[in-house]
Amino acid sequence: MKKVLFLHTHLGSGYKHLLQELNKHPRIQCFDGFGPFEHPDDLTRLTNQKHKLNNVAAIYCHPILMNHEWVPKAIRESAKNVFLFALPDKSIQQQDQWLDYYAFRLRGLYDMQRQTENKAIIWDVDYTALNEYLNVDVKPQANRDILFEAAGKYDEYITLMKFA
Repeated sequence: MKKVLFLHTHLGSGYKHLLQELNKHPRIQCFDGFGPFEHPDDLTRLTNQKHKLNNVAAIYCHPILMNHEWVPKAIRESAKNVFLFALPDKSIQQQDQWLDYYAFRLRGLYDMQRQTENKAIIWDVDYTALNEYLNVDVKPQANRDILFEAAGKYDEYITLMKFA
């Protein structure tokens, strides 16, 4: 049976960055849009995708972002499950519907993780816990300060234009 990893999380959690980092690992490839997974046979939609590693060590990763995408217990038990939570200040924009979504999703994640035995719970992309659980070595790329770099380029070209 092919290895599957479900990333149970919420919008605004930084999951896209985590998926990018996971995709850099030679054994892990992330896919999206192959749910819902309501029956074990539904996993074939995911595991029939061409993987960059064509052997039994390959791990197929798929994010689960909404409560209606819940993966039944029988499927969760045959997969690895990572529950990613991010703090509200990183997740919620100043809109009422975001608070409603965030609270509802946290409740759903809480309920699902409580019923899941094979799991890791991480906050704000804790790579140590993630690596231990998956038995891999995923290293985060150093955060680039894009605004700082952009300001430097702006200053450079403004200076060049002043002297042109």
